[in-house]
Amino acid sequence: MDERTRELLDVAVREQLGTHGRVLPPWRAHPEIERYSVGWRMGYGEWHLMVWWHWWESTGMDEAARIAYFQADEPPHEWLDWAADQIWPDEDSGEAVLRRLADHGIGARPLLFLDVDGTLLPFAGAARQAGDETNPLLAGLDPAQGRRLAALSCELVWATTWMAEANEVLAPRLGLPQLPIVDWPDDDDDDGRLHWKTRHLVEWAAGRRFVWVDDEITDFDRTWVAAHHSAPALLHRVDPRRGLTDADYDAIEEWLMKNGSIA
Repeated sequence: MDERTRELLDVAVREQLGTHGRVLPPWRAHPEIERYSVGWRMGYGEWHLMVWWHWWESTGMDEAARIAYFQADEPPHEWLDWAADQIWPDEDSGEAVLRRLADHGIGARPLLFLDVDGTLLPFAGAARQAGDETNPLLAGLDPAQGRRLAALSCELVWATTWMAEANEVLAPRLGLPQLPIVDWPDDDDDDGRLHWKTRHLVEWAAGRRFVWVDDEITDFDRTWVAAHHSAPALLHRVDPRRGLTDADYDAIEEWLMKNGSIA
């Protein structure tokens, strides 16, 4: 690193310390840049990572202080492996290190995988379509659902074929922040009974407790998850004609109360 770059990094670190008392982790500084985006390898995203590492390597924090840093700014699910690598750089990534994070309350909250069509957008809503909506189901979206979802003691994750459009179209209408998105593989390993999402959600959860809310879940999915996922999981089926109702929220909240804390 040349001297000029070092000077600029020192200035940027001092600015962050003066404003925030620490250098913000990447997901807090620039939540608009997705975890694996090229934005972290160019432009202001790359610069922030350079500033962060310049500061992190100079602090001399012990393990307890590093853990406390990430407890204060808990990483979203997709950043957990990155955070673990900063705390324990010599540890292999995987479920064991994620569990170690959870033991310190980092990434400990259950995930909630959220479907859209038939769940947030009841099919009965199509009958109330507004003339200017490109998707008639959007007329059935209740903005109050966002407040109820945000109040749940879990980390919300889009698990829908809407993909990025869930954040672009639905999140603003619901008053939700940009949420992590399950990226579905191109191949479909559906065996005729198991839902095509099921295997991928278990892989994405990586041993973490989760709720999956969908209108197509079957008992076969529940049995398969129980046999292949070591942590508690609630696979909650929603009536697609009505979407999420008070009764659905009651069931989810009851499960979270029983399974929402690390033993």
